[in-house]
Amino acid sequence: MGMEEFSESPCPRPSLEGQLVEIFGVEGKIRRFHSVEELEEEEHEAEQEEECVDPNGLKGRVLHFAGWDQTYVVMTFDRLLFRVPEGNVREFEPTDPVSGGFDVVWPDGPQAQEMFALAMVEALCRKDFCVVQMWMSEQEREAVQAEACSKTTWSLPDPLIESAMLGRENNTKYHLLGVHVPDGEPSEVLQECDHNLTLLLSLLEPHAQALGCSLWGRMNGMLRMPLNPSDSDLRPATMGDQERTLKHLTFLERRKLLLMHLIDNSGGELQLIAKEGSGPAVSIPLCRNRLVVLRNDRLGFVYRPRGPSVLLQAWSLSEPLAPSSARDDVVELPLHMQGRRAHLVAAVMRYPGGMSNQEEYFAAMTSSGLDSQTKVPLARFDIDLYFSESKDAEGRSCTSHGAFISHEGLVWFDNKRFKITRLQAEMMSPVQRIVLEVGCEAVHQSRQPGGRGNGWGVFIGDSGSFWPDPPRRGDPFQLTGGSKCHTGGRLSQCLGLSGPCVSVDTACSSSLVALSLAHASMRRHEEDQVKPNVRTCTDNALAVGVGLLLSVREYISYSGPGMLSPRGRCFTFNASADGFARGEGCGSLVMRSSAEDVDTESMLACLVGSAVNQDGRSASMTAPHGPSQQMCIRASMQELELQAKEIVVAECHGTGTALGDPIEVGAIRMVMLDKQAPRETPILNTSAKSHLGHLEAAAGIAGVIKCVLSVVNSSSPPNVHFETLNPHMDTNGYPTCFVTEPCDHATGTSIAGVSSFGFGGTNARGDIWGRCLTGPRCTGELFTGSIFQQQVAFLDRVEQHGLPGPQESDQVYVVGSWDASCELWLMHCTDLGEYSVTVRVGETCREHFYIVLNGDLNLAIHPTHTNANKATQVRGPEINKSDLSWLIDGKEDGVAPGTIYEISFAWSFSWEHGEHMKVSWQPTATPPSGLQLPYSSHVYSITGTFTSWKFREMHRSKQQEGKWSTQVRIGMSGQELFQLVRDNDSKQVIYPAEPLARKTCMRISGPDENVSNKHWLLQGPPGEVVAVHLVVLNGSMTVTTASRTKTMTWTSAKDEDGSVYFVAGTWNAWNPDAMVADTRTRDIHSYRLHLGSTGQEEFQIIAGKERDKRLYPHVQRAQLGEGMLCGPDANDRPDWSWLIRGEPGQEFEVVLDFGISNSLWIVSWVQVGGEQDATFAMGED
Repeated sequence: MGMEEFSESPCPRPSLEGQLVEIFGVEGKIRRFHSVEELEEEEHEAEQEEECVDPNGLKGRVLHFAGWDQTYVVMTFDRLLFRVPEGNVREFEPTDPVSGGFDVVWPDGPQAQEMFALAMVEALCRKDFCVVQMWMSEQEREAVQAEACSKTTWSLPDPLIESAMLGRENNTKYHLLGVHVPDGEPSEVLQECDHNLTLLLSLLEPHAQALGCSLWGRMNGMLRMPLNPSDSDLRPATMGDQERTLKHLTFLERRKLLLMHLIDNSGGELQLIAKEGSGPAVSIPLCRNRLVVLRNDRLGFVYRPRGPSVLLQAWSLSEPLAPSSARDDVVELPLHMQGRRAHLVAAVMRYPGGMSNQEEYFAAMTSSGLDSQTKVPLARFDIDLYFSESKDAEGRSCTSHGAFISHEGLVWFDNKRFKITRLQAEMMSPVQRIVLEVGCEAVHQSRQPGGRGNGWGVFIGDSGSFWPDPPRRGDPFQLTGGSKCHTGGRLSQCLGLSGPCVSVDTACSSSLVALSLAHASMRRHEEDQVKPNVRTCTDNALAVGVGLLLSVREYISYSGPGMLSPRGRCFTFNASADGFARGEGCGSLVMRSSAEDVDTESMLACLVGSAVNQDGRSASMTAPHGPSQQMCIRASMQELELQAKEIVVAECHGTGTALGDPIEVGAIRMVMLDKQAPRETPILNTSAKSHLGHLEAAAGIAGVIKCVLSVVNSSSPPNVHFETLNPHMDTNGYPTCFVTEPCDHATGTSIAGVSSFGFGGTNARGDIWGRCLTGPRCTGELFTGSIFQQQVAFLDRVEQHGLPGPQESDQVYVVGSWDASCELWLMHCTDLGEYSVTVRVGETCREHFYIVLNGDLNLAIHPTHTNANKATQVRGPEINKSDLSWLIDGKEDGVAPGTIYEISFAWSFSWEHGEHMKVSWQPTATPPSGLQLPYSSHVYSITGTFTSWKFREMHRSKQQEGKWSTQVRIGMSGQELFQLVRDNDSKQVIYPAEPLARKTCMRISGPDENVSNKHWLLQGPPGEVVAVHLVVLNGSMTVTTASRTKTMTWTSAKDEDGSVYFVAGTWNAWNPDAMVADTRTRDIHSYRLHLGSTGQEEFQIIAGKERDKRLYPHVQRAQLGEGMLCGPDANDRPDWSWLIRGEPGQEFEVVLDFGISNSLWIVSWVQVGGEQDATFAMGED
């Protein structure tokens, strides 16, 4: 064998096929080819001089490698083909678009489209724009340029909307493709460019959720070329009518992505400006063959081309705003549990901290992050007699704290409601009283049928509360009144429930064991099983957990073995855990067994699994036993064949003991470690005891209710008093999170597990499934039928009449505050789509109203914001929008109370122009005959710190017209805050112009939207009674507070106060500066300002001498022509403001002109001393 056979073969170069490359180092010129076919035909022909060019510096993509002559076939971005030696090709990495580069290259085939779309989405999410390198030959660009020059139907937009369509500082004209037929159809090259825009949106549409916007469709393509001196006559007249204004607003709200294909140019720049003021402007050099995609709802732009240029532009749009064709309200119902299941349909509680309903319970744990522990009140017993700071003191309590319900909630009892005699009620323990109240309320909330023989079961978890009343000799009710075995029986007897009645005492797990027994009672017998004579299964079950702290006995008993924390808190999961803190309360749950999906839609949650077991022969009777706890958890999960990764929340027993918490977390860890189906997200470990303390027998149901509210809100409350993880807890390999702040579940449906362990060894477990019913992860409306009915009605209108607009059979009603929104008032139909009604304003001259279609309150026709004026855009009919209303302000119109107004509603629809609605009103001189609307049927209430901000109705005076009165008792703090409310409506609040009103010079504002920081302040010694009087007469209001020592009176503002206006903005730290009134007319006010170093300033306008009413746009940070005027009202959010942009130091004049009918331009601004009006220089899309 010769040596030459062992010579090394050359090492192959890495392949560049399909890669972006740059040609370099080629000596002289080489031949270019215009197509692959031409390249193949000319392979062996001599090179032609006119086809040879210098390729150095050109960039493109390698198509393939020709091995026979060691060359790469490269196609440049100008669609030129070269055969380049392999040594003259190097890989090319594009630079940033700001430096003249690009983000991604247009795909060369279907295989590359998905990666192209993902790269675009990444760039759009990161910086709100993306630059794409396109493939287009010089001949194709010249063809498009020639075709554009041949167009004759060029246009310029209305001056007021030019910046929205063509950008600021525009110097181009436009031609809409597919509209001007006389110009002929677009060429194949231009059609391909336009088709690419459609293809691009189709590639991005599957990723619309990642972009956070809807890509429903696109607008026609728009060719743009530079203006010529002879193009000045292209500009139309200024937009003035309301319909064109609303169409422009609709376009502003629907546009999402702007696509700009830079077909040809000689350079220039594209400046991108963040609308939210989040960063400096980005300047991108203009290059031919580029496609720029930007989030036009977030970025504005300035297009400055140099020399001859051609631009193809189009927008992507979200769904139409016409509610009849919009799909935003259509919901998909979530997956339900299958088969017969136990629905949790009602939850009622009395827990420490005044928590008496679900909202208060969840808000207290989520928002406040506090516990309910206080010193033992004297109304229970004097803890100081038994307390000792020494843990070893015999016969003493080591803590003086506990979590208690209110004394009134404990002792007040309406015996007549339950048909119980006074003598019986006196002998009943507080436990029986509170169980009756909470149990009956839960049954009432469940709306399930009551009565005998209906399969109701009652299950009570009660380990006794040591009711200490001494026995009375010969009292016939002594035995039944204090015995815990009679608690459930009394509840069944009062409600007439003939199903099983069970009282459970397993110490700390009593209530969860009771719930598990209730769950077991709903299980049906097998078909082949002999049916018993007595019905043993139930359709409905009431489970109650109760525990009250009525005696010091347990404090002393639990202190002896060191079970209580001397610090009076549950430090659950924390390294400082040293025992539990006691608490009391009562919670109840109503379960209904059903296989109907309609019951699942109306429920709170489902109890999908439960289990009970015992530790057996463990280390000691009171010590937790980890293996038994694991078995209990697995048994509950096995009922629905749940996998560990499906459990989102683990609500632990979590008493805060040094021994119990590590054992319990270890047991959960062993169950949740499933290597065959690993978790995607960590499980959330929580415990209600860190908030409520250990409710002992009531603790289990308290944890269940907390989990129900967690899955309903798709959020878990934080654990309090948690700083350092208990070092004895083994979380190695256990994907868990001990939450210290509200934590999102990140899902629409979730499962939570609750564990409860009695110190006698009885363990209980329950697993709850539920769907989110509120917030951003809401799985849909409870009354989804109304939504589908709305869509069906739309389709039916189109099928029968061709249009979804108004029909002759429609009846339109108005609902207003003139009668506390109690009745629907039919509007008279004067013509198809023309409706009117007359109303009378009440004593305050301010009335709110909205419109409903065909008497269905779910189909509201409403403005885009509340307290709207006539110029506000109209939407509807839509679901659950009745909180948005128009405001008739008689004070602003200068009319007296009792003035009659005519409300008009115009409605039309066409496929060409879309839907148009307009609502207006004006006072009428003569009332029409047969007027039946009531005059002034309002009621007034007071709300404040003394009512926990709930509404308490005031008393109408019989002696003085328009006077309402009530009394307030000052509490222990020596001060109280209050506001007044009309018709128990939080949007009709009467309040002082400034917070903590103590001076009578402050005027009264409202009825208006609630302003939480503006109240009247009452001060005095605790227990002092203060009379509060409200007089509403002839359009003015007077509020008087009178005590034994002083009387104070406030009055509403005079009409002329509204003619004073101020400007507050970022340049003056939002401190109002007065505007200058025009000497010729009262309608115009102006103010001058200089832009700061950032080149932008935000502002609002404040009305009135008291400076408590604001004028603001209907969108955040609106630029010129973008924001419809809203107010004046008490909106105190500075982000609803106008935004001026320009160069630092430029001076602008803000103009407020009420003489303009178009609400987009009542507030405007112009550059002082500049050559251009702000309409063209500073307006932003």
